[in-house]
Amino acid sequence: MASILKVNTIQDATNSNTVATFDSSGVASIPKQAGIYEHIMSKVSTSNGQLAPSAGIRFNNVFSSDYITYKVVIGYLNFTGGSGDDLTFRFLTGTDTDISSSDYQYTLTNQRHNNDSYLAISGNNQAQAIIFKDLWNNEAGGVHGELNIYNVVAPVIDGANTDKGTYYRPMVINDLVGYADGINHYTRQSGMVRYNPNNQDTHYTGFTLQFGQEERSTTHIQVYGLRVHA
Repeated sequence: MASILKVNTIQDATNSNTVATFDSSGVASIPKQAGIYEHIMSKVSTSNGQLAPSAGIRFNNVFSSDYITYKVVIGYLNFTGGSGDDLTFRFLTGTDTDISSSDYQYTLTNQRHNNDSYLAISGNNQAQAIIFKDLWNNEAGGVHGELNIYNVVAPVIDGANTDKGTYYRPMVINDLVGYADGINHYTRQSGMVRYNPNNQDTHYTGFTLQFGQEERSTTHIQVYGLRVHA
């Protein structure tokens, strides 16, 4: 005969550490688990300009030594202004300060649905990095995809400190799909970003996605971190 166990909290028998808790809807919350991607932050816009009244969506204080790498999942990102603007990336430092020195290096390859050849752009010593070019602002437009961010922190893994001092130059792999308005094609735009000066791992605290306009309602982005094994 089947039975039902009704509890609000589960703890281990030895030390009474909480293993799981359940809310009134039955959703389980468990402690942070090593070796998996863990949700850090969500940004969801319910009205135009809610997240970016001054032209950028900011992800403050998302980097820490709890994680090895970071994954940014862009479910949908669009803006309300004129079409053809570029989506750009910058790192943040301190509480909420753009790192805007002309030290960003980037490449971006554009694969088009209506042409077998690739378009490629690059940037050397720029004040920001382009991660999607000529974004279409129509509600049927926008971009979707992922960013993976590396080399911003010094985690302790299996008791070993990975700190390499002042030699942190973070890198990003970006892979986004959407419609490019300027050259009229559906496109996959893939590339990389490097911020080139040496800094300590604690220098970088987050990042910002900028596009020169307010974001469109229903924009939604989530950030995850790969938690270390202690």
